[in-house]
Amino acid sequence: MKNTELEMTKQLVIHYKAEVAKSEMKIQEIEFQLKKEKKRTMFWEKRTRDLIEGKLLQLEKEKQTFVDKIMELEVQLEEEGKLERTVKITPPPINKDCFYSYFTYTIILPNENDNDSSLSIVGDYYIQNQSDEDVNDLIVCLKISPSNAAHLSGKISAPQLVDKIEEKGAIDWFYALDNWKDKIRNDGEYWIRPSNNPHLLSGSSLVLKGFEIIVSKNTSFSTCKVDAYVYSSNRELPVGVKNRINLHFS
Repeated sequence: MKNTELEMTKQLVIHYKAEVAKSEMKIQEIEFQLKKEKKRTMFWEKRTRDLIEGKLLQLEKEKQTFVDKIMELEVQLEEEGKLERTVKITPPPINKDCFYSYFTYTIILPNENDNDSSLSIVGDYYIQNQSDEDVNDLIVCLKISPSNAAHLSGKISAPQLVDKIEEKGAIDWFYALDNWKDKIRNDGEYWIRPSNNPHLLSGSSLVLKGFEIIVSKNTSFSTCKVDAYVYSSNRELPVGVKNRINLHFS
C-alpha cells in the first residue's frame, strides 16, 4: 500500500472514530434526556396521584358527612314518629270571652237636703258560661277598694248556716270563707259561692240578685272601685268582670 493510500486510510479511521465518539455523546445525551423525562414523568405521576388521592379523600369526607346527616335525619324522623304515637293532642284552650261576668246597676245619689243620706249602688251580678266546658268549683271574689270606702250587702248567708237550712234553694249564695268578716274588714273582699251547685254548666248562668253597695257618707277618698273575679278548679287564671264600677268624688 502506497504512503498516500495509507495516510488516507488513517484519516478515515480518525474520522470514523470521531463519528463514533459523536454518536456516543449523542447516545449519552439521549439517555440523559430519557432519564430526565423519566424523572419528569415520575414527578407528574406523583403529583397527579397526590391530586387524585386528595380529591378522593375530600370526596370521601363529603360522602361521610352526607351519610352522617342521613342517619341523623332518619333518627329524627323515627323519634318524631314515636312522639306522634305517644303524645296526647290536647284541644285548644277555651276562649275566655265565652266565660265572663258583668254588673247591671243603678247609682242612687244622696239627697242634697238630707245630711244623713248616702250614695248607694243597687244592682245584679251575672256570670255567663257560653264556653263548651263546664266551670267547676266556682267561687267569686267581690272586691271594694279602698276596703273601708263602702260596704256590700245582699242575699248572702254565713257558711255555718249551709247545713242548717233545709231548703237551700231559698238562699242562693253563701260566704266561702270561715273568716269572711275579717276579709271584708281588712281587705274589702267578699268571697262567696253558689249554694245549690258549685259547677256552672256549659250554656248556663248564675246571678247575685239585688246586691247593694253603700258608700261611706263622709269618705275621704277621691275614688271607689268595685271589682269582681271568678275562680274555678279547672281554670288557671281568674276571670275579671267586664265592667268594673268606678266612682270618682270631687
